[in-house]
Amino acid sequence: LFRLENQSLIDGLRMFLACFRLPGEGQQIDRIIQAFADSCGSRCDDNKYFSADTKRASDAAFLLAYSIIMLNTDQHNPQIRDDKKMSLEAFLRNNADYGRDITEKGKEFPPEFLTGIYESIREEEIRTEKDGAEGHMTVERWKDVLRGSTVAFGSTAPTRDNEDLKELVVESLWTPMVSAVGAFWGVVRPPVHQEGMLSAQGARLGMDIALDLLSGVRSLGRIDIFQEIFSFVCNYTGLLGIYNLDAVDRTSNFVSSVEAQSAVVVAVQTARDAGDDIGQAGWKQLWGIIFELRDLKMLGGGKASCRRSILCESDSDLLSDQSRREWTMILEKGYIDEDEINQNNANNSKGSFLGRLFFGKDETFAEQQPPSAAVEGMKVPRRPTTLHRKEEFLVWDDLAPSDDEDDETVSDDTDDGISSKERLPFAPFASPGTNFESQLIHEDMLIQHQNNDIRPVTGLERVEDTRPYQLSPRARVRKRLQRACDFFGLITESRFLDINGVKTLISALVEVINDAEEASKQQQQYSQQQDENSGEEKSELEEYSHCCPLSPASEALAEILLCEIALKNKDRLGALWHSPLRNHYTRKLTSTATKTDTLEDEKPVPIDPGIEKCVTGLLRLCTCAALKQDIANELICSLALVTTRDKVVEVGALDKHLGEGLWRICRNDDGLLELSAEGWEGLLGLAEWCANRGAKSVALDTKQPDGRAAGLAEDDSAFQAYRSIHYLLHTASLHQYVPITVTKAIGALIVSGEQGGCPKLSLASLDLLQTLRTRYEAFIAQSVTDGVSSEQQEQDMVIFLDCWKTVLSGIANAAAVSGDSIVSQHSFSVLAGAFLDKHSVSIPTEAVCGVLQHTCIPLAGQRIGLLINDKNRASWNIEHIMIEFEQCLSLIFKPLLFHLKRIVDTNADLVGTWRVLLRILETVLQDDPIAPVPAGSDLDGGDMTPDKMRHALKNLAREHLRNAVIMLRSNGVLLPDNSNALSVLTWESISRMTFCKDLVVELQNAKVEPIV
Repeated sequence: LFRLENQSLIDGLRMFLACFRLPGEGQQIDRIIQAFADSCGSRCDDNKYFSADTKRASDAAFLLAYSIIMLNTDQHNPQIRDDKKMSLEAFLRNNADYGRDITEKGKEFPPEFLTGIYESIREEEIRTEKDGAEGHMTVERWKDVLRGSTVAFGSTAPTRDNEDLKELVVESLWTPMVSAVGAFWGVVRPPVHQEGMLSAQGARLGMDIALDLLSGVRSLGRIDIFQEIFSFVCNYTGLLGIYNLDAVDRTSNFVSSVEAQSAVVVAVQTARDAGDDIGQAGWKQLWGIIFELRDLKMLGGGKASCRRSILCESDSDLLSDQSRREWTMILEKGYIDEDEINQNNANNSKGSFLGRLFFGKDETFAEQQPPSAAVEGMKVPRRPTTLHRKEEFLVWDDLAPSDDEDDETVSDDTDDGISSKERLPFAPFASPGTNFESQLIHEDMLIQHQNNDIRPVTGLERVEDTRPYQLSPRARVRKRLQRACDFFGLITESRFLDINGVKTLISALVEVINDAEEASKQQQQYSQQQDENSGEEKSELEEYSHCCPLSPASEALAEILLCEIALKNKDRLGALWHSPLRNHYTRKLTSTATKTDTLEDEKPVPIDPGIEKCVTGLLRLCTCAALKQDIANELICSLALVTTRDKVVEVGALDKHLGEGLWRICRNDDGLLELSAEGWEGLLGLAEWCANRGAKSVALDTKQPDGRAAGLAEDDSAFQAYRSIHYLLHTASLHQYVPITVTKAIGALIVSGEQGGCPKLSLASLDLLQTLRTRYEAFIAQSVTDGVSSEQQEQDMVIFLDCWKTVLSGIANAAAVSGDSIVSQHSFSVLAGAFLDKHSVSIPTEAVCGVLQHTCIPLAGQRIGLLINDKNRASWNIEHIMIEFEQCLSLIFKPLLFHLKRIVDTNADLVGTWRVLLRILETVLQDDPIAPVPAGSDLDGGDMTPDKMRHALKNLAREHLRNAVIMLRSNGVLLPDNSNALSVLTWESISRMTFCKDLVVELQNAKVEPIV
């Protein structure tokens, strides 16, 4: 009758004596206590203090129980004075050892055990029947009853005996209470708009019981039970685990069940209010519910309706409206209609101010450009067919096209798009279940009003008069959930979670994404065998349909939610990045690269919505992190995941995303002040990537009516890279922070302009290099004039000179690779100007000679050889040829002559520089095996031939050489005889120039005035 297992002797004795009143005869009391001792000595929790011998254990339990009864009488008898009551020392002395016949050596009762019994009796009297125990459910009776109900309730018996009564009750009763909630929510009935009262009552009762149960269990600190109850509530929504139906059937089931809808309300409200305690498993279930609601088009709001919704990003889209339409067309159609895209561009492109200012008129460009690189040639492969058909959902923020209320914007007197006729003023102190039931009744009344007030259609009705009565069932449920569930609050309220809670939330979301990817891989393996499936294979496929898959659209939404949660917790972004976020982005992008790298004979896997939002999420985090000194470098360095591996994301698809992301990051100029070298490497690597990917949409033969090249669109990645670099170089606070590696990105812009047929991009990029060159020359001049220590001066000079040389190499590169005469001429002009402006006199002569020998003179010589010997020069513009040839000669001679006096005074390598120059001229000034040009021929006239042009160019080079030799003689470094190395080198070299064989005598005999 009594269950003494798992409880102490004192608790067992209390329960035992509470059931009857002890008789007055001593022998009867002895027999009663002896019966108790026989059971307790071997079964109670304190039997470890008794002997292993059954007889001795029973005797010890008998004596101790008898002593407890006497102590109870002594302590609580009002007729015994306090000074006569038994003390703790006396109780310990009387019960510590009952003699060797009963107490074995080493089995004496420990003092703390007896002290606990003494304190328990002193604080709480043992009540027997007729002494106040009758008619009351004492603690002892509750424990006994609940232990006897473990089989009936199917729960685990309490493992602790000293726990609080409320906790003990909850531990044993939560399972049947959850079952009761399921009973309220599990009644099968017609849809709510036919017979809604029973459903509404069940939803109300289930909601209130579930919320009270969750709140009570959480307040007791039993988080383990709280999480199990929350899991049951999530399962009661009917949105998890059943994926063997298509979206239409799943939508119908959910719309017809207000109980399932009320379970969603409970789950969302609990997660918002107790996000720290639902655990990772609970968050996974909740995210699964939200993604299923998204696929069923049950999430309200969105960009079109301007509502506070989970389907809206907090930042503006990285794509323009036109580019977003093109992107959506890719996802939905799976192919590109080039004519349609071109027509849309022609109709919708308004052009940008900067695009027109720098790179031409966008209107003409829009009319003539081919499809943008973001969509050209891309086809989204058809995904394998599944039972749930989630692969058909591709656009993350799409709404049901038949539900007209989602096309409306929020009016001035509403904040959620709900009209006054639809809105029911909830009672402020009513329970959530009561409010939900009231809303259902209100909706039912509106529908009944529609049925009873059918009027003929006159065409004069206003939309706001009929809209509340003409909603589709799905639209009504969506509005109901929008009104009752704060989905957006799951994101915003994450700010109030502790850091571990936020990490758990994000980890659960990441795990949902990872599990879905693994499930998708398995599904693809199954789908490849669908035509040949045996019965066993079909059963495996059917079993697989109960997994938790994600549609491509939901995967994109998951990536957005990851980013939004991180942005809402920007103050803790560093901690979030180091734990769950960095691992996710690394795995996501790296695994995609690995998958595509294995496809040696196939094209890279096209982009999907999840990868797009993964990359854009990373860009948004980098934009935010630019203002966070503790995390900016790590986040911006992570951009290498995208830029260093072209196969990661089908690079042609995300160039516009990355271009806009680069611009947004660069605008945070204050945050860029703290970037390390690694951070700048990541940022400028992205700029270089965008430069390489841009300007692909301007064909080489695309010209405007006036002959100028067409301009770039504002969202072209090369244009975004240009204006980002332009901003960095022209922001005063960043002058000393932008590293010299920016020249690689500028060089990529020049090449892109050349390959894309947009020379204005190349010219503008050359101006950026000129800005850099001028800046470093100013730094060098300042380093020379500042009164700093010689050691510091040398260090600064070495750094600035290296940067100056790098910039000049970039300019020379542009001149070497450019096939456009305007670009090459500008390159030569900028390069020559580097040696002729006011700051150039601060450049050490060794650096001047080194750059002339290794960069400028060889470049000019290469270009001169092309101009003279190219067989196709007849098709060139004569004026451009003459201008470029003159610029090449100026680059050879002017810098040397401008710095000649400084070179001579500092004993720089004049001979080495002059030798390189003469070697170039020897290859140019050689007689051709042709007839001499007739005297008096007009080189500018209509009878100009290639031979005449060649002769004219050589004459021009001969004159430059003559002037340079005279200047050398005037400076006293070149003598008419062979008295120094420079003179020997000069006269021997000129004598080998057959086109100048008569010049040696003339120059040696020429009279020059020495320069003082």
